[in-house]
Amino acid sequence: MAVVHADRLAELSPSTYVTNKDSFFVADIGKPKREKDPLVDIPRLPFPQCVAPMEPPIEATVGQLLPGYLALGSLMLCKSVKVGDNIPSDNVCYWSDAGMTYYLQRRIPPSSDKKTEGDPEAGRLLYCSTSAIWNLSENVFCKVKPWVEGMTTEYATIKWVNQNIPSLPTEEVIYHWIDVEWKRTIMISKRVPGQTYAEAWPSLTTPQKLHIADQIAAYLKLLSEWTSDYIETVERSGVVGAWSLRERQPLPFATPRVEPRVPREEYEEFIKRRDSDKGMLSLPPNLGDTLILQHPDCNPANFFVTVPSGSEMPQVTAIIDWEYVGYFPRYLVATMPRYFGSFAVQNQNGLPPTIDNFDWQWMLSNACVRVGFPLELEYRKESVRIDTQHYPGLSIESFVRCDHLPPGYPVTSRRST
Repeated sequence: MAVVHADRLAELSPSTYVTNKDSFFVADIGKPKREKDPLVDIPRLPFPQCVAPMEPPIEATVGQLLPGYLALGSLMLCKSVKVGDNIPSDNVCYWSDAGMTYYLQRRIPPSSDKKTEGDPEAGRLLYCSTSAIWNLSENVFCKVKPWVEGMTTEYATIKWVNQNIPSLPTEEVIYHWIDVEWKRTIMISKRVPGQTYAEAWPSLTTPQKLHIADQIAAYLKLLSEWTSDYIETVERSGVVGAWSLRERQPLPFATPRVEPRVPREEYEEFIKRRDSDKGMLSLPPNLGDTLILQHPDCNPANFFVTVPSGSEMPQVTAIIDWEYVGYFPRYLVATMPRYFGSFAVQNQNGLPPTIDNFDWQWMLSNACVRVGFPLELEYRKESVRIDTQHYPGLSIESFVRCDHLPPGYPVTSRRST
């Protein structure tokens, strides 16, 4: 029978749900908006240029030319025949699924036109400005994401994890390539057993959800055993984003910003100057500490679990979306889930979230605290107070989950400025 461990009872008690004890209505601050710092702030393109799609649009990377005949970017074609029928010897890869054999062939010559081919909606499951996924067959998917020179691909990170932390489950990749002309990566992978955690969430009990949180925290602990003195990826290249003091050019939203890897000391100077520019008094946590490898987005849509029967405990079957994995400060592992909205469970029916949908944020955070990661809410709260000072009437709880704190974590009252 599923039970809740004694050390978690305080977390589940309604009395620990902090409501308005640390509310900070931002109209009380009244500080003027700061000037831009050219070494910290990134200039923005005009809105139409900022949101301009890739060429061709990422959602048009795959197109059905004929039934069973797909174009995949500028470099590949995907075809299918009945199982047992011959396939060309020049195939790049192949797989069998639901009575059919599917295979990839190189386009000779590659497509020279950056335009939509065939029907891109056929088999397309979802897309946004920076990602798109298609079903190539019943149990095989095609994932497309933007790429720039020097970027560590999701496939490269998955391959590294499979080789160095084999107990950490990932999706199984069939084939991967970079379409340099179209500036995107294309990865073919097999269906992961189970459901996404977001899909399974409504059917799980609280003990089952806490069990999953403990599993994810254990996997994050395994990643953290790998350390570095650079903000970098597993391939020792730069992480997507801005991590050092330098002037930058604006980029469209769909173009990843990849700069050389950054020594920890340079990153800390960047963070301290950014915080000082904002008017923060607190120093960033973990200054001087070695950086640890992290998957920064274990939100409920980014890992799969088994669907249990009754009180059986579910198991994590795979963690996905590895393209932003890198070495970062240790405090982020337990702290980030409490302030990134993507960690809340999104209703599958499109309805607005209820209070229960935010439980994964504190469940994962507390599980990470239990395995030794520090929780640094006060630093984040101070940042939020300043960032939102021009939006009167908002409270800290709108941005940082302060409920169900782990046992022993200090609950502070609203501080004055």
